[in-house]
This record gives sequence, structure tokens and C-alpha cells, in this order.
Amino acid sequence: MQSGMNISRRREIRMLAQQMRPEFMHTGDEKYIRDVYAVCHPYEAPRPSYWYNLNPTLIVQDITMNNMIVGFTSFYIADNNGALGLFGKDVCVLPEYRGVGIAKVLHAARLTIGYNYGCRMFIGQTHDEAMARILMKAGAHKCIKINAQGDYLYMGNIEEV
Repeated sequence: MQSGMNISRRREIRMLAQQMRPEFMHTGDEKYIRDVYAVCHPYEAPRPSYWYNLNPTLIVQDITMNNMIVGFTSFYIADNNGALGLFGKDVCVLPEYRGVGIAKVLHAARLTIGYNYGCRMFIGQTHDEAMARILMKAGAHKCIKINAQGDYLYMGNIEEV
């Protein structure tokens, strides 16, 4: 349980998480997505202007908190001589909402979108153990260490989700 959170709120979040459905962000959501990013990546620079508009971004909201954005994922699709690849860029979930499957739902949603557009490979990176487990359960495998921060590249096939 997240420190300082009462048990009934944690139970409520677990129940809400089962009902959360990722949807594409709206233009007015960018400020709130940036707020979530800042909490999840406090030591990293913010994404450049228009990042979330140029890279498809899915959000999840807490309906009990005035539709507050509690998590998001961004991605893009690239064509490599006819082979479409889905590149994952962030899965961020506010700390109070972690551990109930929201990151898994966000990742699955982007895989489904990629699959429906013809992508058959996923490429992503992480140093986070929980995210690495999500990627591997979805079929990606750990390839190589790509930077001094400990990020590893993960790649895998995208099967019908």
C-alpha cells in the first residue's frame, strides 16, 4: 500500500482501475499530462513543446476525482521498408494509482492500436523492474543496455491482443 493512503481509498482505486479505459488525449489535456510526467520523472527534462500532440498519447482518468488524469502512455509508429514497428515512449502512472494494473492496461492498449495498424514488432526501453515485467509478459525480450542510467532496450512481436 502506498504510504499514507487509507485502506478504503486503496480499495476504491483498485475497483476504479478495473473500469478505466484508455482514450486518446485531447488538446486541453497536455498540461495535466506534463504534470504526471513531472511526478514520474522528477529528474528528467520535460518533453519538448507539442511532444504529446506529435506522438499519439493515451490517457486514463479517475472519474471520482473530476476526471483527473492519473496515467498516460505515448508511442509512435515507424515504417522500416514495409515493416511497421510500434515504439513505446513512456508509461506514466501517478504513485497513488500504481500496483493495480493501470500500466499494463495502457501498454496493452497501445499494442492493440499498433496491431490494428499493421505493426508486428514493439520496441521500447525501461530501467523500471515493474515495467520490464509488463513488457516481457506482453512478449518483448530484454536486448541490450543502452545508456548509463540503466535503461535496457526491449523488443518483441506484437501478437493479436
